[in-house]
Amino acid sequence: MIKKFVTGILMTAMVAMLYAANREEASFVWADQHGEGRQMVVFFRNDFDLDEMPKEAVLNLFADSRYQLFVNGIMINFGPARFYPAHPQYDSYSLLPWLKKGKNTIGVKVMSNGVHTYQIPKHTGGFIAWGDILCSGGKKISLVTPGNWICLRSEGYDREMPKVSFALQICESYDARKDPPDWNLPSADTRQWKKVTRLSQQDKWGPLEPRTV
Repeated sequence: MIKKFVTGILMTAMVAMLYAANREEASFVWADQHGEGRQMVVFFRNDFDLDEMPKEAVLNLFADSRYQLFVNGIMINFGPARFYPAHPQYDSYSLLPWLKKGKNTIGVKVMSNGVHTYQIPKHTGGFIAWGDILCSGGKKISLVTPGNWICLRSEGYDREMPKVSFALQICESYDARKDPPDWNLPSADTRQWKKVTRLSQQDKWGPLEPRTV
């Protein structure tokens, strides 16, 4: 009984460490150093190989204004919770159920509103991530930004569309022919992608806190 109790405490502590791992090393990134403009959509991806299934795989992330998270083409979730830039909240995910041996891809689609609405204040586009994939033998794959993340601007969204109303977002007009359909798959051609750029102003957001809702 005591052994199980101690083991449980150690496992809980290890997971907590993973969720907090390398946060201080992470930076807000974008496709350029400013992150300004209306109705901007940027695709982000992180590619890595796994010789075996990992023991733990935790990703923490936040994006301004909205994100969709994919692993190997499968949509995992979207976020973040509604926020003010001074009080952003990040999300945490265990990626284990969607990883496989061989090539893997974490894909994140981020939309920056770039205009004021009653849901989202006008603000800078930005994406930040951190976490680790832990394999046997002590091998560790870092998911920190900028790190190995690459990005591609979407060309499919019409950025000049009007707002739905004074209180709501920009109307969405999307031509899917202009974006790669497999952008979030390991098989994607990434020759046109580029390394992410660290935003010049990292203090646009307040301290990141875990999501509460």
